[in-house]
Amino acid sequence: MNVADCHILVIDDHALQRSLLVRMLASLSVNTVLEAANGEDALAMIAADPPRFDLVITDLDMPGTDGMELARGIAALPSPPPVALVSAPGSQILASVGTLSRSSSRALLSILPKPVSIERMLADKVARAAVESSLQLAQRLSLRSCGEGIESGEIVRQLRWLGCELGQGYLFTKPLPPERVLPWLSDWATRRGELIEEWRQH
Repeated sequence: MNVADCHILVIDDHALQRSLLVRMLASLSVNTVLEAANGEDALAMIAADPPRFDLVITDLDMPGTDGMELARGIAALPSPPPVALVSAPGSQILASVGTLSRSSSRALLSILPKPVSIERMLADKVARAAVESSLQLAQRLSLRSCGEGIESGEIVRQLRWLGCELGQGYLFTKPLPPERVLPWLSDWATRRGELIEEWRQH
């Protein structure tokens, strides 16, 4: 599917976490990213006629209708969209997701450990497809793309191979006070070439 036609719904009762994920997806040029603060509203949006979403990303631990219950409700729909559950990593959660996957052959389920980052999106087959499509669209529109939340040289290599031009994240630097920005830029000018050469060798 072309990312220009992709519609994604993000559900999280935590406003900050929700807005961060929405911003990350928007930075990847996803056409439409909508959000819901609870499972009840989300299910109503997903069940709307005609179906609107190509991917649903939902937090697992929410009051009321949690992510697992929401995923079951989505799986019961005539044309359920793929679902990615977002949660803190844990064997019990992974086992529950596996059980839910086996109980519904119509819903494609995956899990993204918190905090969600570009690294974890690239490791998940559903989210990676969205990243790849977004970068392809940016290239066709002659737009510069920026990967946010980069934490390793391996992710830099993957993003560069996919066509991403810019990057941001703790791999380069943590947030800096204003007085340290210029010294960091001066140091980065000398370190950049060394790091790029190191990443290429690996």
